[in-house]
Amino acid sequence: MSTSQQPNSAIPAFDNTLGALLVGGLVSMASSRDPLVFKLLIAFLWVLDTFDAALNCHILYYYLVTNYLNPLAIAKPVWFNISAYAELDKLSNLFYLNFAAGTGSDLSVAFALTWLLVKAKTGFRRIDAALGLIFYVVMPGNFVFLGFYLLLSKCKEGFSPIVTS
Repeated sequence: MSTSQQPNSAIPAFDNTLGALLVGGLVSMASSRDPLVFKLLIAFLWVLDTFDAALNCHILYYYLVTNYLNPLAIAKPVWFNISAYAELDKLSNLFYLNFAAGTGSDLSVAFALTWLLVKAKTGFRRIDAALGLIFYVVMPGNFVFLGFYLLLSKCKEGFSPIVTS
């Protein structure tokens, strides 16, 4: 009996699935023709999002790990300069401003995406749909077609995988 372990054939190879998706995504990001100001804005938003994720991780760790089996810990907020949640009304203006900014940014993104989708149509709907379908039919067992989707979205003439009549 051999002591070496045979690889499990049920586990798919990631080279032509997630690997192809990763390479396509990285190449499409690196070949961006966006102006520098857009790249800097995206980098700034990425830093803010990372900071938000770190704060969320901290609060979850504080309540779920550090104060495990300590139900009284929930009575005191972690970051605010208040001693109890009952004093949150002192910060109500900040909460309203936060919700208004979130609503405004969501609306602006929705309008921008709608405008960009209308402008990005190539006019050749059958070609747009056929490209994605060809890659999917030729390579149904992997995600190589997704890598091409990411690259095609950066094409000068635009790309829309959805057929509209």
